[in-house]
Amino acid sequence: MIVYFDLDGTLLNSTQCSVVSAQETFRRFLNMDIPAEKIVEKMGIPIEVSFRELSNSQINDDNWDEVANFFRNTYKDNTDVYTSLYDGVDDFLQSLSTAKYELFIVTSKKTSAAEHNLKQLSVLDYFQGIIGSDKVDHYKPHPDPIFQARKFASQTGKDEIMVGDADTDIIMGKSAGVKTCAVTWGAHSAERLSAATPDMIVNTMGELRLALMNFQTS
Repeated sequence: MIVYFDLDGTLLNSTQCSVVSAQETFRRFLNMDIPAEKIVEKMGIPIEVSFRELSNSQINDDNWDEVANFFRNTYKDNTDVYTSLYDGVDDFLQSLSTAKYELFIVTSKKTSAAEHNLKQLSVLDYFQGIIGSDKVDHYKPHPDPIFQARKFASQTGKDEIMVGDADTDIIMGKSAGVKTCAVTWGAHSAERLSAATPDMIVNTMGELRLALMNFQTS
């Protein structure tokens, strides 16, 4: 079985890191105070898109490189303070790996940043591949991230499922023709996730483990 995981808000509790780093960036370059809820609302979308939208296009091609570099460096500096695995993730991933699931990360982060997070938290080795925004031609919710990850899977033709905390993850999975599972502990509410019509919604890591085990045997 192949499982495609979103990273932030799904396995990684990094919401505060994203909020603090984005707010610092917008204050630095635009003297704008962006409410936390506006930043959270855009999670799951690459900053190449979300920052332009949040700034009403004041962030654009002219200043993009400087803004993006500042945000990414700030985010990296804040990671140790504001980023952790959700409770139970390490044991959960270990159990899936032992059961011979193939695990992939499909994230809106740059691949190097995602790999840094996973290595820092000692779970990188559980994954067969990491697909970041720099490895796709089209961002979420386009299915391209899953298509790119699938190229590295050895279990072609096996059951596949996308797990994520944002409606963009669910839309991406459905567009790629795989089953979808929404988790409610991340960026988007259960109501917003339900509107994307995932195949299942779970509220705890234990429910997710059970759902994936049952999915394999169904």
